[in-house]
Amino acid sequence: MTIRAAQPLYMYLSKGVTITNSEGRGKMVLSEFASSVDVTICNNKFVGTMGLDLGLAFFDVCNNETSGRRKRGRLHAVRRA
Repeated sequence: MTIRAAQPLYMYLSKGVTITNSEGRGKMVLSEFASSVDVTICNNKFVGTMGLDLGLAFFDVCNNETSGRRKRGRLHAVRRA
């Protein structure tokens, strides 16, 4: 999924979700996974960045690829005010 102004992959207040073999193209906007439990995010490709909210609990993040313009992936921890 390619979205220029919105988060391509987004999760909030979810339980028991698995995201595998997906591709999120956010360019300047990160794919964010927030305030959820029992989450698996594996074997995905993120163009831009991906963010794990500090409210995420009981999760597995494995074998994901992140890339961007600088050919360097980024993983962000997101803190809500």
